[in-house]
Amino acid sequence: MRSVNRRDIFPALGTVLLGGIATASLANPESLSAAPAKPEGHKSDAHLIALCSEFLRLDQAFHEVVYAIQGDDNAQDTALAPIIAAQGPLLREIVRTKSRSVTGLKAKAHALTVWDGDPPSVESEYWDESLTASILRDLLTV
Repeated sequence: MRSVNRRDIFPALGTVLLGGIATASLANPESLSAAPAKPEGHKSDAHLIALCSEFLRLDQAFHEVVYAIQGDDNAQDTALAPIIAAQGPLLREIVRTKSRSVTGLKAKAHALTVWDGDPPSVESEYWDESLTASILRDLLTV
């Protein structure tokens, strides 16, 4: 009878372990593929983009009401009240929602520039306004 030593045990143990891993992988083929995909919406700006789109839709409705009802401030205020009431919470949600991509950042920048009414101007006497305008301009053209 032959005696067993460590040099004989370790290769045999390794073979058994590797065989067990291979068998488990074949029984569970998804373990052979890449890491599972992140859940839908992970790193997605779909919600943010939808918020910005709704904000822009309300801004368009605001301007349509202003154009349609000229000269009657009371009627204009009454017609604009629900639009303004809807924009406030929407804006707060846009601000709270972190963008996850350049697309989300662009949606926020577009909402800001449309709402502000004027394209960003880098010709300001205040450096922070010039730099902010420059960043918005560049972001919208990326």
